Amino acid sequence: MSRSGWCRVCGEWVQIGDAGTCPAGHSTEHIERVHKIADSFVQGIRLRPFGVGKMPADLQRFNWGAFFLPYIWGIAYSSWPVMSAWFIAFISPSFIRGLLAEGGGGELVGSAAVIAAAVIGQAIESAVRLWSGANATRLVWKHEALRLELLPNARPRYTIERYLTRQRVWRTISAILVIVPMGMAIGTLVSGDLPPDISGLQAFYEWEKYGLTHIASVMMAVWLGTAMVLGRWLDTRMQDEPLGHEQRHVTD
Repeated sequence: MSRSGWCRVCGEWVQIGDAGTCPAGHSTEHIERVHKIADSFVQGIRLRPFGVGKMPADLQRFNWGAFFLPYIWGIAYSSWPVMSAWFIAFISPSFIRGLLAEGGGGELVGSAAVIAAAVIGQAIESAVRLWSGANATRLVWKHEALRLELLPNARPRYTIERYLTRQRVWRTISAILVIVPMGMAIGTLVSGDLPPDISGLQAFYEWEKYGLTHIASVMMAVWLGTAMVLGRWLDTRMQDEPLGHEQRHVTD
């Protein structure tokens, strides 16, 4: 792991050598906000400030942290569009239930209505996850660029290298927090026990009432797995598109 920090004399983010100085030789008393960055993300001596200029190609990646935990990721990076999209996905089951309920009493009647409500709710959630993963980094970049433009004497709060290092951690931790509980639910399903209500949706949709708990648990896992496959496909497309634009530009 390399180290970087903000040099007050240079007025930019710099790499810090073993002696604790910046490449220009300024001592530690002039350097603040020191942090570690992954060596694999460092492309040269000069570090790239986040939100300055055009977003580089290596940031045009699918954000798995925002995919798995869009609400927490959105709060961490003050991304209101991501938080708003997840809020819509969060409250959509209530509207779906109200539309499918009979007599306006708020109760789903019949297994068909229960399954329909669950399928629509999971489809909306998966769509929000994919949208968040594909657009999260771009939205944060625009937010930071706007902050630097509007605030006098504002400076970049972190570097691209630090952002990429953090997203690697987000990807790992968020995947564990989402996939492990889902795996535990499937494990109890295979063993013949009643799967735990890991999301609160079983009680909301009354799956147990109609004997649909096992089917619904499998459905949730299938939806998540399908969204992950689509996320991987989007990640590949997002990486290929910038290269394709560059090749067309050179040919022209």
